[in-house]
Amino acid sequence: MDEMINYLRQFAVITADQANLIGRDVNAIVLRRGDILWEQNQVPQQMAFVASGVLSASTCSNGDDDLIRYFIEEKKFATDIDGFLQRKPVHECIKAVVDSRLLAFTIEAARRLSMSLTNWDNMTKNLSVNCLLEMVIKRAPVSGSDACSRFLVFERRYPGLSSRIPQSVVASYLGLAPATLSRIKNQLK
Repeated sequence: MDEMINYLRQFAVITADQANLIGRDVNAIVLRRGDILWEQNQVPQQMAFVASGVLSASTCSNGDDDLIRYFIEEKKFATDIDGFLQRKPVHECIKAVVDSRLLAFTIEAARRLSMSLTNWDNMTKNLSVNCLLEMVIKRAPVSGSDACSRFLVFERRYPGLSSRIPQSVVASYLGLAPATLSRIKNQLK
């Protein structure tokens, strides 16, 4: 909980009393690898902070060939805040890449906090802008003319992530075969 409050403090001053009020409206969610937080083309039911684990934002299909757009790591919000607050369908599904623990607000909790905390709406606006900027940066194509260059860009963009998530997921994100990614990682050691 403290990590989420500290993260929110980037966007607004939060007193101890306000932190306690926020904490009362937070629910813990556990997602197992492959579980979906929300589906593509649906309205998000919660605004979630990744306390532990890794999620992916993907264009989902019925099979295993999801097109991963970007990853959401610990200490970040996994949400389309505009879609959540405005009750609009989102364009990507959010799925657990590994077992993950989230701290989430329902829309009812967000509305209560908006009525109780004078800085809540401004904070969520600033949070929304920040999440959008991070998403744009992370969604930028992994550029590079060869597979090794793409992997090196991935490593800079997501330091240490390749050792925490399945190699097949990294390979899929990079547009590589898992064997090619394995060979690249061995060459770089």
